[in-house]
Amino acid sequence: MYKRVKTVNLLIALLVPTLVLLLLEAVCRVLRLDQNSLETAKVVVDLPRWMQEDLNLIERSHQNRMSNEEREWLSIFESGDGFRARLIPEVERRVINTFSLLPTDYKKPYLVVANKLGFRGPDLKNVKEPGMYRVLVFGDSSSYGWGVDFEDSYSFVLTEKLKEAFAGRKIELGNFAIPGDSSEYGRLIFDKFAPIYKPDLVVISFGANDAKPSYVAHVAQVDRFRRAKAVRKALSYLEYSALFRSLKIAFEKAPQIAMERNHPPRQPAVSKSRYAYNIQAMIKDSRRYGAEKVLVLSLCSPGHYSRAAKNTATSEGALYFNGQSYLESVVDKLSAGLLEKAEVDRLRSENKRMIESNKKLLVTSDLCHPNKIGHKLIAEELLKLITENNQAP
Repeated sequence: MYKRVKTVNLLIALLVPTLVLLLLEAVCRVLRLDQNSLETAKVVVDLPRWMQEDLNLIERSHQNRMSNEEREWLSIFESGDGFRARLIPEVERRVINTFSLLPTDYKKPYLVVANKLGFRGPDLKNVKEPGMYRVLVFGDSSSYGWGVDFEDSYSFVLTEKLKEAFAGRKIELGNFAIPGDSSEYGRLIFDKFAPIYKPDLVVISFGANDAKPSYVAHVAQVDRFRRAKAVRKALSYLEYSALFRSLKIAFEKAPQIAMERNHPPRQPAVSKSRYAYNIQAMIKDSRRYGAEKVLVLSLCSPGHYSRAAKNTATSEGALYFNGQSYLESVVDKLSAGLLEKAEVDRLRSENKRMIESNKKLLVTSDLCHPNKIGHKLIAEELLKLITENNQAP
């Protein structure tokens, strides 16, 4: 009799908490507490799940509610495996270039297709074939190909031009660029994939997000990834629970956000010296993993970060190209019809007033990210640098 009572009590002790947890899970799912604003914590939870790890993005969400178009492109990303974010593997969706200054871009969504790893571009073979020349790109939104189909991005165009220049050589592209990544976040992706895929050529292009004013330095957030890698892996399974996500928002984020909101963002996401250190580390490690050439590319970066990139590349014997300066230098030629005339004429016919007000819109969509013309011109210049003295890769 005693054993039976003990067994019943044990079952009750296990069953009641389980039922309570299931009930709370159901309430969270019905009320969508993990999606809606938690007024008691004063946190605007309108960001995709993967972005709620980024204190800077949460803070900015207080200032500006996101448009439906912004939500659409943000929703195609998810948490990375030991790094900040990646595309949902094998996702395929057309999204709006919400940064563009050209009205026509809001009527022409561009196509985003992710490979099995969660990055734009073709799948990479696990085993590198004999004689294959592998190009790996690490960078931010410009290298990702923000606002253009992947076939119009500089990384894809460059790879195709390398195939033409050296017919018969197998050339494979791996593009690991993610919008919003700084050199600090980018190193997490670099450290994970560069040693696996044994590059022959590495393109490193960060700086735009390193220089942006931030509430929390990226190095502090990246340290969280590195320190808690195993724990994060285990907790990732709990992310399927609405109850867990709601409790995480209520108890983890509120104190940090309240503390950080007391001052405007003044510090750069990554200091210039730390940025140079990250670039240097990726150059050295690229060679350690077998890269014959390393190319550092500046796009959308302010002048002092571009100079730091150039100085670092030069001191390490790597190639360097200032993409934004080059695009600015060819604007007059494009305007005069001396380069890419057909594409320029099409762009002008669709956006005449905007382009007349600022000719830089001939090479960028928002005075920063390269457009289709900009990507093609950059790819042509990179080809010249890589194949200098007509040496085959």
